Amino acid sequence: MEGGVVMPPNATYHSAEIGYVFNNLCTTEEVDVRLSNTLSSIWVQFARTGDPNDQRLPKWPVYDADSAQYIDFNTEISVREDLRKKNV
Repeated sequence: MEGGVVMPPNATYHSAEIGYVFNNLCTTEEVDVRLSNTLSSIWVQFARTGDPNDQRLPKWPVYDADSAQYIDFNTEISVREDLRKKNV
């Protein structure tokens, strides 16, 4: 592709989450629908309270530079540490 960017397989791009956040997917795959429902709930909780955490949702840790924890939205949602170190 001349002048364009070719994304590697399974790569994520800016705004890829929008369909998931607003439950507007182009798929009915169970794993995607489940992730979409969770992301939508997290965004609503954050908009409502300023905190994405709720007893019904995965725990989203407050960022701390020492541990560099982040939430990994994948087929299983999990908390991981130091994304940049892993990819360097």
